[in-house]
Amino acid sequence: MEATLSYTGVNSNKAALNRGLVSIPTSARRLTPWATPEKNRVQPLSRSKVPEPTLCCFFNKAGFFVIFINDSQSTSIALAVYWLTAIDVLGTSALQFAYQSNIGVEDALIYMLHRANSHLEKPHSSLRILFFDFSSAFNTIQPQLLAEKLSLMQVDHSLVDWITDYLTSRPQYVRLQGSVSDVLVSNTGAPQGTLQSPFLFPLYTTDFRFNSGSCHLQKFSDDSSIVSCITDDNEEEYRALVENSVGWCDNNHLKLNISKTKELVLDFRRSMKRSLTPITIRGEEVEVVNSYKFLGVQLNNKLDWSDNTDALFRKAQSKLFFLKGLRSFNVCTRLLQTFYQSVVASVLFFAGLCWGGNTNKKDAERLNKLVRKANSVVGVKLDNLEEVAEGRTRRKLDSILDYPSHPLHAELVKMRSTVSIRLITPKHSTKRLGNPFVPVAIRLHNKEVTK
Repeated sequence: MEATLSYTGVNSNKAALNRGLVSIPTSARRLTPWATPEKNRVQPLSRSKVPEPTLCCFFNKAGFFVIFINDSQSTSIALAVYWLTAIDVLGTSALQFAYQSNIGVEDALIYMLHRANSHLEKPHSSLRILFFDFSSAFNTIQPQLLAEKLSLMQVDHSLVDWITDYLTSRPQYVRLQGSVSDVLVSNTGAPQGTLQSPFLFPLYTTDFRFNSGSCHLQKFSDDSSIVSCITDDNEEEYRALVENSVGWCDNNHLKLNISKTKELVLDFRRSMKRSLTPITIRGEEVEVVNSYKFLGVQLNNKLDWSDNTDALFRKAQSKLFFLKGLRSFNVCTRLLQTFYQSVVASVLFFAGLCWGGNTNKKDAERLNKLVRKANSVVGVKLDNLEEVAEGRTRRKLDSILDYPSHPLHAELVKMRSTVSIRLITPKHSTKRLGNPFVPVAIRLHNKEVTK
């Protein structure tokens, strides 16, 4: 069985793979006896030739696992992904928030903001956040180095061999009409668009970690940031961590894009401020910005969320145009409501539980104005910002309390009262620090339990 791979372009530093075909390593035979692709390629079947689903059962320390698979190609990939997700090395110690059960973007933002707000309550305090930017992060994975790390994690040796074989000796070329370029063999990076790639990079960087009382490194896949809680302008630990992080990147062949690496400084002190000494990486100063887009949310050095509101308003307003267009075609109310929730509200209230409590009245009114416009289009009552934020905050708090592996679980458990089921609200001196997720969630929780 033979097939041809075709590409619209080629880059020696990137791992390209045609979506219609999936590369299956020869070592997959040791992982799954039914995965026996001929000539290391499998031709996808047409819809009319798809065989009956096959029941496949796997067993490991995590328990019994059953999946329905159509062919050996998908079976080997599904098994590899299953084992990767079962590796318990990305938990709270690594502060990796991507590809975790019950953890996502909102949790990464909540954790960062909680530590920031808690520290800024203290006297003589400031905060510096360094946002790293990697150049083609997924394309710089070194298979042999990844294999060594997986072996240290006690990953099954057959799976390690499977992954290594999968990532190495991948031919790629360009075909334009009747012309074919020379074949280029790629031995670095992970193929784009495959199931394994999102899991491989967090595993590759799992030893890239640091978490102390005043400084921590947190990650969401390839989005990494150092958060330093500084007291009395003592930046020694922060600068040492930056230097060590750059050294780790060099040792692991990850390329830092210094021009896109940015720093956000939060300092609300009215006196005793000193001039800011910039961070330098390889002789190049890191730019200090007033606002930075992190995981889809605009953070600024005032934590007033005005920049984030402007961005959400513009995006949601453009989506509202399409909602009005649908109504002009006499689309039913149910479909209009579905479109609103999936296209408009998903943008308008993105990560709303992280900033909903701290948004000023003017900004909140701007967003609610769009909700009222959508109300008139859909024809049913839609939840405003306050209602959406409150509902999400309640659900997220319950999720954190029920999930011991969440980075904030232990801290919230410590806030439980010894005489009731209430939670003790942390002390705060300003409204800005009193309305982030944790204080708001605790107030809603206490209100609920006292009914």
